[in-house]
Amino acid sequence: VCCNKAGQLAVSACGPGHAIKVYDRATLGCCAVLAGHAARVNAIRFSQLDSNSLFSASSDSTLRLWDLRSPSPSHSFSAGGKEIWAADMNADGTQLVAGCGHLLRVWDLRTRKVLRNYGDVHTDDITQVRCHPTLASAVVSGGEDGLVCLVNNAAQDIDDALEAVLNCGVSLSRLGFAGQQHQQLYALTSVHGVQMWDIGTEKLLVGIEDLRPALQTAASHFPVPFEVSYLVDCKYSATSDQLTLFAGGAEGHLGCWLMTPQGPACVAEMFDPNAHSEVVRGVDWDSDAGVLYTGGEDCKLCAWST
Repeated sequence: VCCNKAGQLAVSACGPGHAIKVYDRATLGCCAVLAGHAARVNAIRFSQLDSNSLFSASSDSTLRLWDLRSPSPSHSFSAGGKEIWAADMNADGTQLVAGCGHLLRVWDLRTRKVLRNYGDVHTDDITQVRCHPTLASAVVSGGEDGLVCLVNNAAQDIDDALEAVLNCGVSLSRLGFAGQQHQQLYALTSVHGVQMWDIGTEKLLVGIEDLRPALQTAASHFPVPFEVSYLVDCKYSATSDQLTLFAGGAEGHLGCWLMTPQGPACVAEMFDPNAHSEVVRGVDWDSDAGVLYTGGEDCKLCAWST
């Protein structure tokens, strides 16, 4: 689930067609269907610079670039037979970066050609790729090998591009930037843990192996208490300089917590019998408008007032 600045919302839809659906955020009406992938879509994201530009990464070994004004992809990039689990576009919209197996590959969007291949930064599948929000050459990747690698695509020598390696010790499920200067990284792990790192010092600021017990204690204050069984994602708000974590339970329960130095603090619970009935897999939050969008395994898209 991802939003653009033009009031639209893109969702990787469930079902045999592997289509991407674009919705109007105000009405949640479907306004476009982007079909073409032959296998599961693992990542979708809008360009920061062009609200009509969207890219998608798939297990069919392609990374596709879409213009919302056309139902067909404007370009398709091949990963050479390897599944693409994660991808991102850099801050100035000139590069696409993707994890192709254990290979980190960079395409130049101006020439449509491969710019660089990093074959020795990871030893296992790359599951997370995030480009720095403002520095066009900076990329972080996380993988099944438990490593987070910081790469500088502006380095003249490819052997000098790897600037830092953070060892999380366990495979990663989510990765992102936080802090007013984007100087921190958050990482959610496959065993429901959370880590916070300072990028400049490579220092681990927070390391909790399993966050669920702490969330469970806080969740007792929710109107409809539920058993926290999985972490969904985190969202950072530059306006409030706060990191919010989303976690869920059975039968569509979802809650959000502020990550504070004293531990997670309850913010809100999102539950309605007519909303999600299964696991929530994706969230995107328009904090300025106070609306949270969620997508679940039940093939439902929901909007919540926050």
